[in-house]
Amino acid sequence: MLQPARDQNEIFAVAPTPTALRLKLLANGYAPLPIEGKRPPLKDWQKKTATNVAEIEFWEKVYPLATNTGMLTQFTPTLDIDITNPEAVEALARERFEERGFVLVRTGQAPKRAILLRTDTPFKKITGTVVAPKGDTDQKIELLATGQQVVVFGTHPKTGKSYSWFGGDPSAIKHEELPYISEDEAKHFVADAVALLVQGFSYQLPPARLKETEQANGHDPASWGGLVDSVAQGRQLHDSLRDLAGKLIASGMDDGAAVNFLRALMEGSNAPRDDRWQARYDDIPRAVATAREKIGERARQPGLPNRLLQSSAQFTGSFVPPDPLISGILQRRFIYALTGHTGRGKTAIALLFAALVALGRRLGDLDVEKGRVLILAGENPTDAKMRWIALSQQMQFDRNEIDVRWIEGVFKVSEAFEQIRREVEELGGVDFIIIDSSAAFFEGDDENNNKQQAVHAKRLRDLTHLPSGPCVLVLCHPPKNAGDDNLQPRGGGSYVAEMDGNLTVTRDDMAIELHWQTKLRGPDFAPVNFLLRSVTHEELKDTKGRLIIVAEHLSDTAQEEMTKASRCDEDLALQALANNPRASFADLAAGLGWHAKNGKPNRSKAQRTLGRLQRDKLINKDRGRYEITEKGRKVLKQRGTD
Repeated sequence: MLQPARDQNEIFAVAPTPTALRLKLLANGYAPLPIEGKRPPLKDWQKKTATNVAEIEFWEKVYPLATNTGMLTQFTPTLDIDITNPEAVEALARERFEERGFVLVRTGQAPKRAILLRTDTPFKKITGTVVAPKGDTDQKIELLATGQQVVVFGTHPKTGKSYSWFGGDPSAIKHEELPYISEDEAKHFVADAVALLVQGFSYQLPPARLKETEQANGHDPASWGGLVDSVAQGRQLHDSLRDLAGKLIASGMDDGAAVNFLRALMEGSNAPRDDRWQARYDDIPRAVATAREKIGERARQPGLPNRLLQSSAQFTGSFVPPDPLISGILQRRFIYALTGHTGRGKTAIALLFAALVALGRRLGDLDVEKGRVLILAGENPTDAKMRWIALSQQMQFDRNEIDVRWIEGVFKVSEAFEQIRREVEELGGVDFIIIDSSAAFFEGDDENNNKQQAVHAKRLRDLTHLPSGPCVLVLCHPPKNAGDDNLQPRGGGSYVAEMDGNLTVTRDDMAIELHWQTKLRGPDFAPVNFLLRSVTHEELKDTKGRLIIVAEHLSDTAQEEMTKASRCDEDLALQALANNPRASFADLAAGLGWHAKNGKPNRSKAQRTLGRLQRDKLINKDRGRYEITEKGRKVLKQRGTD
């Protein structure tokens, strides 16, 4: 939103007198109060929704010790972040509300903070209680509302320091300029904030909540019915799915069966299939996993022992059906290696896949599920930037709007995993992750060490457990001197064992082929062909006329036409060689009318064409000269009779 020209990073100083500040608050639409320490001295201050200039000036005389200033939160709900890790909650608040107005952040006893909001329909206080990682049970998130107040100016009684503001303060920002929040949004926000702290910052739900779940043991009919009805009607989906997941796990249901049950419930609901519905649907596996972690063994029925043996129904009940990302090739929650020699087109294909997923465009005849993409550009970020800029022009998408996120440079995944998980969760999950490359993010000291490679592969597989269960594609180099018929990632069998598939990229003179070797979990698929195209972009031009390689899908029809054209070139070259056995590459190209862009004979095309003829044993090379074989003479004879 458009905002007045003011420095948003300024820490605003308090006004010189309490009365002056209270008058400014009144003028800006707030309900000011005199405060002693943290409490108003007025009787029935909770009802003081209206005041005037004379009364405010009178307070200074009758309440001389009330040097702090507060305001009622009835129409100014205030997010009171009373925890020692407030940054994540503030970030969540900015994500939800920053587009609606000014986010004013007040700090009293750092790092705790408060954020002002506004509403037209008052509601009661909403509280989310958590247990801190070190066991502190006195931390909570509250939305102060009807019957509460918040101190906005003065001196904090514990720190002895003035309250400070970031992003503006209520003496300068009018009430109508604050972000609006409804009661339903407030409830959802507090629930989401608690979930964020539990899942991302090692907080826990309070013991009373766990105890209640244990006592209910997943068998409270009224509670079950209410939760199921809420999901069916699309009400409070986050809370309802979370609590219902807890009850399912508490009742002894397997994780996979719980996921399937909740998905079926969502799919049969009357709720609109909007972004909110989809986000909650995609979050079901995480909700079940969290329930298992937080309730776990404590939620089992008393006296029922843990059993290793399962019935056939229990075993198959945990099955989660495959969820394709690119039909027939890539599945969500799977990890694949994409192996090929340098220059074969691995990166070009991976970036094409990224764009297709983000845009939801088909790959030829193959369906592609639209989703958010994350790319770890470790091997050569500059090259990745150039390719992405060129691809945006080739595919005509706005790279400033497309839902693709990047992490630039090499880092240790083991150290950054939790931060990645938190940021991905804040985004609402990711559907496709590309890692460029396996070698760049290898944390060991010996690529030939099977144990280190196994640890490395398992670490990369952990990325499939990020919110929304993404598919992970890892770009891999094969061992040195590996042939195109033996393309495996460096690292040997221990690395491949952790992959769900080893996709391969090979190249001939006409196109590049994507297929698989060694391992593929899932059905086989026909090879997919691509064309590598040299393009440029206005932003990439330099004195050398830089060209960038991008990939585009090659249809079966186009592949057939290219094969026909290639066969025609081979026949012409074979005849030209028969007519002039001593001809050089340049002589052949000139005689056949093959010219490069600079007008000179295209020696490279002639060399590639003769190479294909030699591969097909139509010609041999002896002492630097090509000779037509008996097989080649038969082809010439056949061609002459056609």
